Amino acid sequence: MIDDVNARVRGFGSRHQGSRSWLGQRLSAVALIAFIFWLLTIFPLILARGRTTALLWLERPWTAFFFALFLAALFYHLLCGLVSVVEDYVPALATRFVLLWALRLGLAFVFAVDLFELLRLLFVR
Repeated sequence: MIDDVNARVRGFGSRHQGSRSWLGQRLSAVALIAFIFWLLTIFPLILARGRTTALLWLERPWTAFFFALFLAALFYHLLCGLVSVVEDYVPALATRFVLLWALRLGLAFVFAVDLFELLRLLFVR
């Protein structure tokens, strides 16, 4: 009986491809915890002084750099999680393929727009 079950599921086991996604999601989560702690300690102090002070703070090169890293970690974590959900819960291969590409392109576009706005804030007055 056990041999019959093993014969039916052979080839459907682990392909050892999930560990990179799992590790990436955990590392980005740790980075997000650090960035969120940084933002939660700084933002109330900056926003209490007004919008102009907040924009001046964000225009600093190091602040903009760390904010860009925050955005990269955020979008990477979001991508890993959503790809996991699509791969696990969308059964049709064609639909899964289209959804994964749309997801990647959509998140890449939103990330690029966010970085563009951050750079525009940094370099254009």
